[in-house]
Amino acid sequence: MTKEPLGGIEMILDFVPNHTSDQHEWFKKSVQGIKPYDDYYIWRDSKGRRNGRQRPPNSWQSIFEHSPESAWEWNDERYQFYYHAFRREQPDLNFRNPLVVQEMKDILTFWMDKGVRGFRVDAAPFIFEDDELRDETGRRYARRNLPETYELVKELREHTDAYGLKNDVEIFFTTEGYASPKKTLKYYGKETRPGAHFPFNFLLLKKLKSETNAKSLNETIVDYLSSLKSHQYPNWVSGNHDWPRIPSRMGASSSVDLLNMLNLLLPGTSTVYMGDEIGMDSYWNLDKNQCPDDVGEDYRTPVELHSIGILPETQLTYWWVSGFTTAQKPWIPVNPEYYYTNVQSERQTRGPSYLRNFKTMVRLKSTPAFTQGEMNSYVINKRVYAFTRKNRRIIYLIIMNLGKSFSEPFDVSEHIEGYVIGIPASTRLIGPQNLYLSGCHKEICELVDIPFTLLKV
Repeated sequence: MTKEPLGGIEMILDFVPNHTSDQHEWFKKSVQGIKPYDDYYIWRDSKGRRNGRQRPPNSWQSIFEHSPESAWEWNDERYQFYYHAFRREQPDLNFRNPLVVQEMKDILTFWMDKGVRGFRVDAAPFIFEDDELRDETGRRYARRNLPETYELVKELREHTDAYGLKNDVEIFFTTEGYASPKKTLKYYGKETRPGAHFPFNFLLLKKLKSETNAKSLNETIVDYLSSLKSHQYPNWVSGNHDWPRIPSRMGASSSVDLLNMLNLLLPGTSTVYMGDEIGMDSYWNLDKNQCPDDVGEDYRTPVELHSIGILPETQLTYWWVSGFTTAQKPWIPVNPEYYYTNVQSERQTRGPSYLRNFKTMVRLKSTPAFTQGEMNSYVINKRVYAFTRKNRRIIYLIIMNLGKSFSEPFDVSEHIEGYVIGIPASTRLIGPQNLYLSGCHKEICELVDIPFTLLKV
């Protein structure tokens, strides 16, 4: 690791403040009651015995819905329960203890001194819990997005900003967590006292499904953008380690380009899950017995770099790990699709590829119409959605078919005249007058006053 950015790329660290391992030195000392670590975690007494077992302080369950269990674990040595929002091996830290907050600041400083220039705060909604340990009933959540959590995010942002000001560097700060749009927006903080530069926006993950129509997609996008204040910068996430890969999630591999296009060309910062740029799919037949633990999710497989037969003999790696590691066995096995879905083959193909399309959209994203331009969106029909990005000199029209079957011919000129705002009436079309929008097909139309140029990606 170096303080100098590699090829202009800065490093962002996944920062997990909510919990430690139960093997951590702090936790071991906390179990023994050694000060000051005795209050570093959330310890509570038993409510007595029932059927020969200690009763936990309340009815809270662990967050993992696929294997719900009590969020409290009994410790014989300390003779108390400790709280864990996630796994029993991941005891939650007690952020009501100022010493724990200072420890987090010291950790941030440690990594900033090492050259890290940004942090993703993992599982932010769960950092604080209801101090009275009230049970969760109905729609009341005693452990998510508490007011204290928002205040802590602002405090940590103040710390990273102060470091950046002192050392003349920029430190990026973002939060991750699933919450309602209203609660998510609170992580921005206020203009006078900011929190995250932006909290991850998971609407494309949660709202865009194989059956989503153009009207619903448009409402999702417009509602989000219109909810932002002037100091709140938009962002989009098209995939991550908590969700199935795009082809599995959307029910079609042709959805990869469509979702990448939305993510990259809508206003704001784009976050892409590694492998989505080459159209990786989930490993649905993954044998979890091949994984060191029971959390080998089929959408967390290593990114696929090479295929057998084209791997340079001089490279110290093994073909069955697709160039991902020099080890003989990665933590989770590589998806067998690596033979035909990998970075190298998509670079070498002469025809269209997800990677080539992705690079085209990345280049477009860096142009003024996309970095600073306005956006207008349009519902053409039930399955066809369009939006424009424009500045004074150029207008881009992005058209996409959300359906999986062929649609009727789409007359570009007719729909430009009928729907798209701000395009001169004298604009004429060069290229095909009618587009056949096949399943999940996409076109980018570039309008530069006169003429009208159609770009296919």
